[in-house]
Amino acid sequence: MRPPSAVRRGLETLLDDAFDLLTAAQLPEAGPRTLLALSSREGLAAALARPQAHADLLSPAALDWLRSGAARRQAEQHAERARAQGLRLLGWHDPPYPVYLRHIYDPPPVLFVRGRLNPGEGERCVAIVGSRAASPQGGALARALAAELAAAGVTIVSGLAHGIDTAAHRGALDAKGRTVAVLGSSHDRLYPRENARLAEAIGASGAVVSELPPGSSAHPGTFPRRNRIIAALSSAVIVVEAGERSGALITANHALELGRGVAAVPGSIDAPQCAGSNALLRDGATIITSPEDALVLAGLSPRAPRLPLGARTRRSASRPAAAIPSPSASSTLTAASLRDPHQSRVLQAVSAGASDLASLVHETRLAPRDATVALASLELSGILWTDHAGGIRLAR
Repeated sequence: MRPPSAVRRGLETLLDDAFDLLTAAQLPEAGPRTLLALSSREGLAAALARPQAHADLLSPAALDWLRSGAARRQAEQHAERARAQGLRLLGWHDPPYPVYLRHIYDPPPVLFVRGRLNPGEGERCVAIVGSRAASPQGGALARALAAELAAAGVTIVSGLAHGIDTAAHRGALDAKGRTVAVLGSSHDRLYPRENARLAEAIGASGAVVSELPPGSSAHPGTFPRRNRIIAALSSAVIVVEAGERSGALITANHALELGRGVAAVPGSIDAPQCAGSNALLRDGATIITSPEDALVLAGLSPRAPRLPLGARTRRSASRPAAAIPSPSASSTLTAASLRDPHQSRVLQAVSAGASDLASLVHETRLAPRDATVALASLELSGILWTDHAGGIRLAR
């Protein structure tokens, strides 16, 4: 089962094994476990060349697709469309195929990749996932955590969804680090479409990955399967804001089944979007209250102690609620009144007209991770606000 020479010449990055896997993946009623069984018998290419010898594994419909050549033609179409879109096709025997993913129960036979996957990267990957309907505070926390981890050399994995996923990817990009987005759709039917530019930025320095061939739309069943890939690619999963029925909990459950670390950021007990993540903590997940906690989870030593995430929003007996800045009080604050020098410079820059992270970094001359952490703290204190497009303004 090899593509004809005309097709082969156009597929410089496509290995024969990957094409065989892509062909087998088209077969009706033949999932990854069937393909693994075929491969273990005599090699996939030989099994596809004489399918009748494996009728005990293949359904009648699958045998018909092989005899008629329909599976091969379908694979050629997918491969050509992938090449035209600038995608790389990785089969599970190819060296860049993630080792962590290769050894799960039902690994995707092929991955369609924009960008680059690094061999052995899984040990330095951490997934950050959570609610699509994230609060501004939750988004800021996810972004700050991702920036801190990415600056330390950790690859951030997430699902490109609205909310926490988007914040996590952006945090990694803020720190000029690596991030991998796993899609619940094909590349050419990106979901959500609003994140197309974000996907381009991720692919330029990291990778955007899908197990679905070109032309495949997202539907409810594709997202749980995407979530298993997110969990499998990572050494640990951090959940930031997840409701009781959140897909992030599916990712966390996959991670537990795979023996990965699972952690969560605590949220308000009366916030619906935190019910699921708080339940993970109740059931024994590792608690994340600072970037240092996340670094330790990733097997790294934190550089220096810092205030816990959200410390300025938590009330205590020694600090009355009235002392916590609120949006209505933000106009009375000045950069000079802040004790943290990074926060002071960030507030001064925003007051002077900086309206996004790039201009903020330029004006403050802070490292992206320091600017992001300071911005997150100011957002948590109700002093600044970041919208979904990344615009920054004073909260009033």
